[in-house]
Amino acid sequence: MPPKLRRSLVVRLIALGFIYLIVLGNIWFIQLFTEKVTPLWMQLAFLIGVAWVGILGVCLGIYGTYLWKTGALQEDEDDDTESENRV
Repeated sequence: MPPKLRRSLVVRLIALGFIYLIVLGNIWFIQLFTEKVTPLWMQLAFLIGVAWVGILGVCLGIYGTYLWKTGALQEDEDDDTESENRV
């Protein structure tokens, strides 16, 4: 992943969303074996988390497409010469 996308807020929010879904999914899995009915709040919270990750994923895709079309993701030739001069 390019550095500009790796450091973006959207990527960090998506990662946080996945952690949220994993934690909530584990709680839901435990609830499945301890109770017959999963609470409505847990189902809604999980669906909100899925929507959150999905919407942020679309935003990341749009942002990445914009950066690609503007040429911001392509490497400059100057970067190669600077790294050679450092060595």
